[in-house]
Amino acid sequence: MTTTAPRKYIRAEPPALLTEPLTVTLQGTYLETLNELRQAKHAMFAQDRSHMR
Repeated sequence: MTTTAPRKYIRAEPPALLTEPLTVTLQGTYLETLNELRQAKHAMFAQDRSHMR
């Protein structure tokens, strides 16, 4: 019984994009709201950790 080395396939070019690249545009007010939420979560978790000490 003989074994052969596994075949190596070389892709000559990158695969074609089937869709357009995803682009997200956010309004400034939405970004401000997300930042406030992030800060509130950070404050909440920081407070929870202070009780654990």
